[in-house]
Formats: sequence, structure tokens, C-alpha cells
Amino acid sequence: MNAHLYVGSWGFKASVEGLQAFSLDTETMTAESIGRFGSVKALSGTAMVRVGGEAAYILAIEETKPEGKILSFRKQEDGTLIQTDELEVSGTSLSYIEADPFGPFAYVSSMGSGTVLMVKVDADGKLRVVDTQVTAGHSILPRQQRTAIHSVKFSPDGSLLAACNLGSDEILIYRVERESEKLVRKQVLFVDFGQGPRHMAFHPSGRFLYVTTEIGSRVLVYEIRDGVLTLLAQYPSGDPFRKEGMMASDLVMDGEGKYLYTANRNQNTIGVFKVLEGGYLVPVGFYDCGGENPRGLLMGVDKHSILCCNNDTDSVDILARDPETGAVGEKRLSISAEKPNTVRIF
Repeated sequence: MNAHLYVGSWGFKASVEGLQAFSLDTETMTAESIGRFGSVKALSGTAMVRVGGEAAYILAIEETKPEGKILSFRKQEDGTLIQTDELEVSGTSLSYIEADPFGPFAYVSSMGSGTVLMVKVDADGKLRVVDTQVTAGHSILPRQQRTAIHSVKFSPDGSLLAACNLGSDEILIYRVERESEKLVRKQVLFVDFGQGPRHMAFHPSGRFLYVTTEIGSRVLVYEIRDGVLTLLAQYPSGDPFRKEGMMASDLVMDGEGKYLYTANRNQNTIGVFKVLEGGYLVPVGFYDCGGENPRGLLMGVDKHSILCCNNDTDSVDILARDPETGAVGEKRLSISAEKPNTVRIF
């Protein structure tokens, strides 16, 4: 099976130019570079937006300060990209982008201004910001002196959009109103001071939301009933018995909702948790991530692999995965990519 893989970079220590694209053969486990697309630097996230029912455009964001950019590309059959628009967002530093599964929209978070943007993609790939949600607040640590939205994530039915405010230790829940092209704030969930919520994953049933906290390195479990979220439990993201400190980054869930995977940067591990019937977690183990400083995770195109962006070793590593036990195994392929932060397969 052939697929096209796109890598966004986070170039804090090095300037990386363009969205990196690869052709991936999942049967032979080989990858070839297709090229780099877009002239901007520090592309920190990608998403594919459907227009008119067809997967037409790939969007990427540029994080660099003080003005971020959102780019749209038309995907060709060979995986190459043709840029269709570039939208500058002033006074901000963009951090994450999420595609709308039910409409021609994407949602962008900002660490710099603490905003959530609702972006519409027109039929020709042109971009327009149709709604801006402004947040406020701060928390107790020096790096939490202002609001900072790190990521956004859709519920499986597309009715809710969750946003992690790392700066104010809050999770914001919005109701998505596509006809009026608006986000309506529905609920605010307060997280323990100094935790710094970072990334999220919804259970495919829509009954639970899982959140990693970057500073506290925890996994928070929320139950969802009638669109309202309640905290159920929390767990260490990494191995609590190892001396070196954890620093949680991403998390993903398998398509069946059986296992949850967390990336732990200082430990260079992937944590595996079995999901119980009531949403609670049981640790399975903590496995080598295949490199250093894992920042992004993605489930493979089959049930037998998981992808990890190892930022400090300039590699996207595809690791074996046992779908029955959830365990992460040996490295199946290492793809050379500069400062990878986000990986997507389209």
C-alpha cells in the first residue's frame, strides 16, 4: 500500500524551510522524499480539509513569531503540493491546526495570543478567518504568565471542539456552529495549577477525552455525558520509577479505543495504556521511542505500527505495534526529516 506522508517541523534551534513530503510504501517499509513545499519556516502542524465532500486541500501553519501564517496546498496524485493561499495572522504565534471532519473549516490555536481561529477554506483553496475566540488568564509558573492555547481537538461527532490552554491551566470546550460559522464557549475545565495542558485525544466512542499536561506530565481522563465533561482520573504520562523527569508531549489512541499512547520527551519513551470499559487506564509499559525528544505521534495506516517524530535526532520513526497487547516493538523504518514535530498521512 502506498501513502503520502507530510512532516511539519518545529525549528526552535534550527531554521527549517518548507513542508516535507514523502512517498511511503507500507508493504516494503520504504520511503522516498517527494520534496519540500512552501517557502515559510517552522511549519508546526498539518491538516487536510474537505471541500465539497472531497479531500482537496492540505493546510499547514507557520509558528514563527511575531506573525504566524496559514498555508493551503492542493494535493496532486503523486503527492506533490501546489500552494493556493497564504494567510498572515498578525500578533500571534501559531501552534496547532485541526481539520473539520464535517465542513470546509480548520481550527488553529495560538500560543502567542491565546486565540482559537475558525478558518474557512473556499472551493479555490483561499483562506478566511471567520471567527476568533479570545481567551484570558494565567497560572502560577513563570512560563504561565499569559494565556497560551497549545492545541485543539474535535469530538468524534464533530459537535465539540476542545482547546488546551497551557498558560492558564484550563481546557475550553466550544460548540461548533457551522451554519453561522461560529464557535460558542460551552464549558471551562480547570486543571491543577502548574500542570500545563498540552494535547488531547477523544475516545472513538465519544464518551471520554484524554489530555496530557506538559509541565506536570500527567494524563487526565474526562467522561463526557450530554456534552458536559467531568474529571474521572489522572495518571503519570511516563514511567514514574525512572529518575529523570518526564515532559509529556503528544498522545494518540488506536482506532478501536483499546490503547492510548503518550510521548515522553525527557525519558524518550512511548507510554502505553490499556483503556478499560469505564474510561480508566491501566499502564501496559513504557517503550523506547526510536530516537530523542519525541514531539508528535500518529497511528500507522494499519494496526501494526505507530509513527513518532523524534525532534532531536531528525527522524520520523515507524515502530512495530502489537494490536492485541498494545506493546510497541522494534523500529521498522526511520525516515530522515529535519526537526519533525507533526506527521500526517494523506
